[in-house]
This record gives sequence, C-alpha cells and structure tokens, in this order.
Amino acid sequence: MNLGSPNTELLDHISQASDHLEHIAVSYAISARDFFDHCKKVEVEFKELKTLVLTYHFDGTSDHALLITAAEAAKRMPALEMLEIWRCEISRLGVAFSEREAHIFGYKKLDPGKGRITWTSSGNHRLPACVRNAWKNVLTGGQSRTLEVKEHHLPQDLRMKLTKTFPHLMLKEQILRDVSRKQALIFNM
Repeated sequence: MNLGSPNTELLDHISQASDHLEHIAVSYAISARDFFDHCKKVEVEFKELKTLVLTYHFDGTSDHALLITAAEAAKRMPALEMLEIWRCEISRLGVAFSEREAHIFGYKKLDPGKGRITWTSSGNHRLPACVRNAWKNVLTGGQSRTLEVKEHHLPQDLRMKLTKTFPHLMLKEQILRDVSRKQALIFNM
C-alpha cells in the first residue's frame, strides 16, 4: 500500500501531544519516513515515549537512510524501550503487487548502555555498519555501550501477507487488537 503524501494533520497532533505520549502505534496512516522527517523539522522531543511502532513504504531501495534517521530521532526519546518499523504490503481488491517483501526493524533497550537491534526480512537486505553504529550511538552509559545485532530471514513468498509477518513483530499487541487480528485471518490478508 502506498502511503502517499504525508498526513500532516496527524503528524501535527502527535507533535503537539509529544510531551505526554508513552506509546505510539500507527500503521499505514503515516509513513515512518514522514514521521521522522516531521520530528526533525519541528524538533520534537518525546520525553515519555516508551514504545513506537510505524510502517513504511518500501520502494525497492535501501532502508539504511530511514534506519539512520530513526536512530537520530531515538536520541530525542530518552524513555524509549522499544521501537519497531515494519513493512508488509496489503493488497487491495483489484490491485496486484509484482513483488512482495516483508521487512521488520526492531530496537529494544535491555539495560542502560545495552540494547538490541533486529532485522527480519524476506529480501536480501542486511544491516550495514553505518546502521549498526547509528543505533549504538543511541545507547547511553558512557564508554560501556553494547549493542546486540540479530538478523533473521523470512522465506520469500509471492503471496506475503500480514498474517505471515505479524508473528515476527515484537509489538504486535499494539498494532492489531484481537478482533482485528481475527478478522485479518478470516480475510486471509
């Protein structure tokens, strides 16, 4: 699903509430790229934000710039415990996608100075050193900063669906509630 032009109204509302938000989970309404660009532009700091889940549109090019921008934004989220950026195209009636890939980037703060990033992908994309270093710089704790990096591969599937991607998400409970998840299974999304 192409997320199209930025939903500036939603981005503005999120920015205005940034001092009080603890959890943000927005799927397909705004792009992660638009979210992070907006936060940088208006210099938003999320002082209380603990979890953040966003989707993005994958256009076949490298995700590296998005993941580095996300790391820069995470530095302005001192309470951040978990972040997840994911992509899985959802087909619409009458619209076929020629290539379907699913990608999930995750960050989890384990302890002060210690964190983990994960990259789960059905494509041949790997996390380069520049992304790893950007996320290591998010960690606080002086000289003793440790970042675990885990990469997982999803089987390539011409019919990649939300229901196949969903089990791999860390924050799945914030993305789809039970009723929505059951409906997705019924409609075989």
